Amino acid sequence: MTARRRTRSVGGDWIDVSLPLGSGMISWSGDEPVRVERVQDVGRGDPCTLTRLVLGTHTGTHVDAPLHYLRGGAALDEMPLDGLVGPARVLAIADPIAVTPAELARHRIRRGERILLRTRNSRRRWWEHPFAEDFVFVAPAAAAFLADRGVRCVGRGGEGRVLYTWGFSAPGRAARQRMKWQMNDNSLFAILLRSPWWISFAVAAALTAAGLALMPEEYRLFALVTGAPFVVIGCIAAWKQFQAPSEARIDRTLAAVRAMSWPDFARALEAAYRADGYEVAAVSGGGAADFTIRKEWRTALVSCKRWKVARTGVEPLRDLQAAKEAHAAHDCIYVAIGEVSDNARAFAARHAIKLVGGAELARLMPAAGRGGKAA
Repeated sequence: MTARRRTRSVGGDWIDVSLPLGSGMISWSGDEPVRVERVQDVGRGDPCTLTRLVLGTHTGTHVDAPLHYLRGGAALDEMPLDGLVGPARVLAIADPIAVTPAELARHRIRRGERILLRTRNSRRRWWEHPFAEDFVFVAPAAAAFLADRGVRCVGRGGEGRVLYTWGFSAPGRAARQRMKWQMNDNSLFAILLRSPWWISFAVAAALTAAGLALMPEEYRLFALVTGAPFVVIGCIAAWKQFQAPSEARIDRTLAAVRAMSWPDFARALEAAYRADGYEVAAVSGGGAADFTIRKEWRTALVSCKRWKVARTGVEPLRDLQAAKEAHAAHDCIYVAIGEVSDNARAFAARHAIKLVGGAELARLMPAAGRGGKAA
């Protein structure tokens, strides 16, 4: 953010962090040099003043819309302008190579913020030097971190770049596009992964048999590989299903945790999450959450004190969602071994709240399911 201009606005003072354009200014590597040419001028007797601009769209201060990175992402003309205008927070980034999740996590970034990153790029006298290939870049994991936080936009100094992030949300709609690939729940592969493993092998066998019967002999090799994707899906489904706890083990786990007191259950669940690779910390204050769990840079709130209630409604989930926003956590988990109402399940689905019941507890606490001591 090397060039700044102060302008007056009805709302008060604003800082314009965009860079002025001019012929010969620094441009993105490989782009055509920037030219600003006066084609006509009324001062020279021309009927009007006309200027020609020759520049790439990544010249100076520019916006990278999701479409720049993601197939099917929103284009710039689909992004609300309020993402780029309003209060912003400047974060000092010390890493000389890349912006990382670990450094961003220390700043407790909140949903809806506009973030400007001050790196060593920001100190470079960009107008005196050619384009530098060794600029401080945003690591993919850091981009995912920012998207998951739901920030409005991210600005990076030195090159004048502003990114609309993949967690961008606008009033009246949510356009969440993440860097990680997600399978459609209704796709054929997703349905097969949820189905008994042998169905995928049956589909593979049927396709192979049909191909061998219908294809000419010189193409039968292709018939043999037609069913290969379904064999892979079948293997994944079989592995997941064989790893899943049995109904008897789930029943034993439920009986064991029902018999526990709150201190015993809390110790057992904490030990289970630690064994699963999480850092665990108790949440004081008697609010909606009882623990925070952390793995790498993702943090989740866990609510488990009401694990024995016969029926869970929407209210405790609303409270947990509010606590998630207040703590700027990535995820939240609600533990309930009783019935969960349809409204509560719908609320959990809308807000990505993970409901942990008998099967997940049996996986987390294998000792309880085997009749041993869970903690």
